[in-house]
Amino acid sequence: MAINSNNMSNNGVFGLTTQIKFISVGFGNIVNRDRVIGVIFPDTLPSRRLINDARDNNRLLDATCGRKTRAIVVLDSGHIILCGLHTETISGRLNLKPEDEKTTESELD
Repeated sequence: MAINSNNMSNNGVFGLTTQIKFISVGFGNIVNRDRVIGVIFPDTLPSRRLINDARDNNRLLDATCGRKTRAIVVLDSGHIILCGLHTETISGRLNLKPEDEKTTESELD
């Protein structure tokens, strides 16, 4: 999914526009693809510590909709997103080419 963002672009400088690309992390939740640092498996002790530290510092976002956490998305801002999708699914969506996104958007609905 790509969105033209006129309010986040340099319209006055050579007419440049910025494309923000999102990926679905499940259950109607989307994340800016360019902000993702990594996707990790949640059932290890270091990842549990990461979740607890993020919770203590108000940087934890829960996108599981009450389901089991199957992946942790780490953003460059230090925020942690808990996802109900598998790590392989999210990493596959991160690695898609722009022309492949159009076919998978209809598959998500």
